[in-house]
Amino acid sequence: MCSEKYDAKNKLGLGFFHLDPRWTTYDEFDSLIERGYVNTLRLSTDSLSTTIAGAQKIAEFGGKVWLSIPEYSSDRETLSEFMRKVDVKMKKLSDRGVDNVIGFLWDEPMGRVSNRDFHEMTRELTNEYALRMNAVFSAYEVMGVRGNMQDPDGTIMLQQYATEYLTDIGYDSYGYDFRKPYTEKQIKKFEELSEKHPGICSAESYYNFYFNALKDRLVNKNTNIWVYPCAYTTPTWAGIVADEDYCIAHLKGLTKLLLEQEHPGGIMCYSFKTWGKNEKGCDILLSRHNPERWEKFEQALNETFEQIKNIEIK
Repeated sequence: MCSEKYDAKNKLGLGFFHLDPRWTTYDEFDSLIERGYVNTLRLSTDSLSTTIAGAQKIAEFGGKVWLSIPEYSSDRETLSEFMRKVDVKMKKLSDRGVDNVIGFLWDEPMGRVSNRDFHEMTRELTNEYALRMNAVFSAYEVMGVRGNMQDPDGTIMLQQYATEYLTDIGYDSYGYDFRKPYTEKQIKKFEELSEKHPGICSAESYYNFYFNALKDRLVNKNTNIWVYPCAYTTPTWAGIVADEDYCIAHLKGLTKLLLEQEHPGGIMCYSFKTWGKNEKGCDILLSRHNPERWEKFEQALNETFEQIKNIEIK
């Protein structure tokens, strides 16, 4: 008797930001999906051909898709105009048999649109498609240090009412090392942070502080929480450049914190695509053609996926 096919729709997710055929070759994309530890994609609708190809490939493994679409801005269009453009794309995906889209995912939207426009957009999309609404915010958007450029003071942050229709939420911060003993630079950074936010003295307490700040901002307290582990060679607050061991610790540390949440949603590693000249993403670090490929990190991904793949979204 054949075993039931794995279906990630209502399971915790594991994926990579920018793992999308538009950012790599189809061959490399397919190779990574076939390794079996990814069940979630965020695909851009800028190119529907790559969206369709990516969605169909991950469907072979029971995987799910979040769509990346531009935010609605009342400065450039009406809400009806925005919805008509979305509907054209959704119809084309449906016509091609794409049926594993579970929702929309935005990246740090408050730097581009107002809280009011974000709220109206997520309301209309929810009413029209009954899909999940997911957004990842920067620490600035959570705490209001830097915000929407429409605000003359540059201090608009995510407001509680704007989260009403969100079903999933996360925030990204890649620069704190979970490994101990901490470097002197990271200890000093924690001391600076604790002056404003008492109790921050470790990577765990730092990330939990922002989890709690984010959850306090939610209208719906059952919103699923996502984590964004570091998966590229970026400078960090520890005074070092993130390497393979750093990223393994970041993945394991955030996964532990995720599973301590009442409503865990999933893991989205950043980043598959290489952007900076002096940084490497997983398109290089996990490439099968790279003689210095991060095999230990990939093993950690496999272990993490086995840990979370059958956990149901509450």
